[in-house]
Amino acid sequence: MNKFTTPQEVAADVAHSFREDGNRWRQGALAFDINGRPCTLLAKGVQFSLHGAIASRTIGQYELAQQTLHAFELALGFPPRRGKIVGAPRFNSWHNETGRAVADVIALCDRVIHSNTSPQVHEYLNPDARGDEAPSR
Repeated sequence: MNKFTTPQEVAADVAHSFREDGNRWRQGALAFDINGRPCTLLAKGVQFSLHGAIASRTIGQYELAQQTLHAFELALGFPPRRGKIVGAPRFNSWHNETGRAVADVIALCDRVIHSNTSPQVHEYLNPDARGDEAPSR
């Protein structure tokens, strides 16, 4: 079981890993194996995209994965979205831009670490929790 409980903790561990060895970061697929081939089994990955690095740290923790993906989107200035992220998060296009460097990804992790996105993330993952009710007719 993973030891993380907040998006900030996930972001800190991703940043630490990429700072320790920038070659662990790679654009493209979620993960790459030792031969540089994309792999779908995260446990076989030795290089990761940002999304893959997040996914590898939140295996079995669906809510934390969702909170973390939302926190990264908010840190990049994407408008909040309602509900669950299905498929690729919006930050993948930013991540995979030509010229993007591991330092950019680490800086984004640092923004998440120092953010207080929990209330916004909770609100958008649980839109019913806001107390908004449909107007009565």
